[in-house]
Amino acid sequence: MKSNIFKNIAKNQAVLIVLIFLFIIFSAFVPSFFSARNLINILKQTSIIGIVACGLTFSVIAGSVDLSVGSIVSISGVLALSFSYRSIWLAIFIPIAVSILIGLVNGLIITKFNANSVIITLAMLAVVRGLALIYTGGKMVEGADNSKFMLIGRSSLSGLNVYIFIFIIIAVILGIIMNFTALGRFVYHAGSNIDASKIAGIKVDNIRIYTFIISAVCAGIAGIILSSRLYTASPLTGNGYEFDAVAAIVVGGTSLLGGKGNIYRTVIGIFFIVTVINAMILLNLPVAFQYVVKAVIIVVAVWLDIRTSRVNI
Repeated sequence: MKSNIFKNIAKNQAVLIVLIFLFIIFSAFVPSFFSARNLINILKQTSIIGIVACGLTFSVIAGSVDLSVGSIVSISGVLALSFSYRSIWLAIFIPIAVSILIGLVNGLIITKFNANSVIITLAMLAVVRGLALIYTGGKMVEGADNSKFMLIGRSSLSGLNVYIFIFIIIAVILGIIMNFTALGRFVYHAGSNIDASKIAGIKVDNIRIYTFIISAVCAGIAGIILSSRLYTASPLTGNGYEFDAVAAIVVGGTSLLGGKGNIYRTVIGIFFIVTVINAMILLNLPVAFQYVVKAVIIVVAVWLDIRTSRVNI
């Protein structure tokens, strides 16, 4: 009986157990890893990409993948800074509105034309990135030093940046939606079996559109925070964010096949990815090596997902 309990814990909390093990190993052998400054840096790095990953989790559980999130981070950042000179509210509202529009277009094209989400969102990534380059003329956008907008990324509470708490709030809200609302249940149903969900009367197309909007809005929020934190924004700032977000989701145990996963697992997954990358940076390992490690982590996680799902490819 006890052995079965331990087996279930090991199976369901495997990533968390490995993360704790890595923390112990890195603390012992990686210089400055367990310092207060570095741990706060891990929280900072986790927060922004974590917001993107938590939003993307919705579309993945619904059976789709939104690869446009990286470019949404970029265009939201440049829009936020360019409007921060006028009003903090415009600097927040305009990027969010544009993000909603992008998510809506993604969802409509994919659902109405039964298109492949990877292909459509990859095309949208290129389109949005191109629009960001056109909007900025290919240049960096700088913020005003005295702008209230900069408080989003620079102000702190109890010694921690405010956007860390924003990440926690977003993760909690999305977790509640996923686990305790009809929308969350419908997302799981849509990802598990679209045809059965339609027969049951669930408006699957609407649900999938909502997930793309949630994904895009979270990416937009991340772009706003990032631009406020850095005081600058570039049309290429969000490059690779889609890769890191997908990595966190897959490592956390959310299935790319849809119908399985949750926000809690994604949060653990992003901590895992950021912790490994942070340790490699402290060890002065080349950036190229970091990409290889992330790729290997994703491949192993997908392989384990296929094995546990008993799906043959």
